Amino acid sequence: MEMTDDLSSGNFKFSRFFVVWGTWTIGSFITCTIAIVASFGLINLFSLNENHWFGPFFLSLFGLFAGGLQAMILARRIPHPGWWVPVTIIGWVAILPVIWLLSLVTPSISPEKTGPVFVFVMIGAITGFIQWLFLRPYWRYAIWWIPASILGGLVVVLVFGPVITSMVELSLVGLIPFAFSGLLVGWLFVDPLMSKR
Repeated sequence: MEMTDDLSSGNFKFSRFFVVWGTWTIGSFITCTIAIVASFGLINLFSLNENHWFGPFFLSLFGLFAGGLQAMILARRIPHPGWWVPVTIIGWVAILPVIWLLSLVTPSISPEKTGPVFVFVMIGAITGFIQWLFLRPYWRYAIWWIPASILGGLVVVLVFGPVITSMVELSLVGLIPFAFSGLLVGWLFVDPLMSKR
């Protein structure tokens, strides 16, 4: 009987892990797609230059939509999950001034010279760091958030190469990195000692 209880408990944790991981990953893909459509909608509505405005609109809206969905998921395990939304927006949008400053200081590492490797690694590093600051008081393994975010950005580049050429590829930017961070969220949900306090 005790062994059966252990097995059913293990199965529950396994199922819970994959439900959380799948919801986080697929939800992020959907919010990415919505952010792309909304960004182009705003650009067309206001007759703006796509090259100048797509990045800021997309990063802001994706941070808002993905952060909102992720906050709803994290609400089951993290106090004050509403703060996840501005933290995520800041993480995604912060890449714009960082790229601008780095390309002024070191033109050899500008996105024009390095391609998307630099951009996606920096997005992973910045967003991962800012989100880690939020998670660290609540989860003892939160430090893994930073490398998981960077790895997700690297995998995007390895999958798509130097240029993202289609809307489908751009939508998958919302899937691949979040598959990695989703593994950590699944872990957070099954960790019996989740809180450091």
